[in-house]
Amino acid sequence: MRRSALFLVAVALIVLALSVPAANAQDDPTKRIPPILPDLGGRVITAVSSNDYTPFAFFDQTLKKNVGFEYELLDEICRRLNCVLEHKERAWDGMLAAMNRREYDLAHVGITIKEERKELVDFSDPFTIVELRVLVRADETRFSTLKELQENAQLKFGAQPGTTSYFVALDIVGAENEATRIVPYDGFAIAVEALIKGDVDAVVADAVSGVGFIGATADKLKLLDDIIGTDPLGLVFPKGSDLVEPFNLALASMRHDGYLKYLENKWFFLFQP
Repeated sequence: MRRSALFLVAVALIVLALSVPAANAQDDPTKRIPPILPDLGGRVITAVSSNDYTPFAFFDQTLKKNVGFEYELLDEICRRLNCVLEHKERAWDGMLAAMNRREYDLAHVGITIKEERKELVDFSDPFTIVELRVLVRADETRFSTLKELQENAQLKFGAQPGTTSYFVALDIVGAENEATRIVPYDGFAIAVEALIKGDVDAVVADAVSGVGFIGATADKLKLLDDIIGTDPLGLVFPKGSDLVEPFNLALASMRHDGYLKYLENKWFFLFQP
């Protein structure tokens, strides 16, 4: 009986040992079977952006064209799905409403996935997640923390209405102080320019775009250390779009083979000082 029991224990341990690597392999996304991608047959897809959000989608003064993380992302998606991109440009204000009216096939410019926005549009799965922080002038000495910025009623945020930057700034200063502590601007880049000029004292930005603007403005800016939160970014589609599923499959294939990580390494560190 004793020998038989020991034998059964040994067999159980062997089975357990053999099952552990299999479970780990299943949990490792690089070991999963890549998704089978549909063929869109050369379909033309109109993609709209405001092109003012470094490094996701912006106008490169040297190259004289729109570039960024999302342009490379979309190019690779259409390479994998066999589609053709037709790029359009319009201001952020009204972009989601235009998507709801199906004026474009997709929109992109570092757009945060938010539940309230899902009432107007559909989102892809997140292609990246970024940290939210506060961008200030490099020579700022009046405050060094988010708490100090929040408590000084004389300090103002610059923000574009309808954006995550605006809503987060509103949470920081309180709705009762919106009119006196938040200065609205027509674009994110315009708010950053106002910050550099001294018209406002802070701009809420994701850490990636913040680093991009620091490098693009020759170190005139810096980020506070405080992390406010995180934001998932996604591509935007009209409600019920048949492109959501194939684009999600393409994004899944990029996570599988490491292409999304390659884009992060390329664009998120490109503008660092």
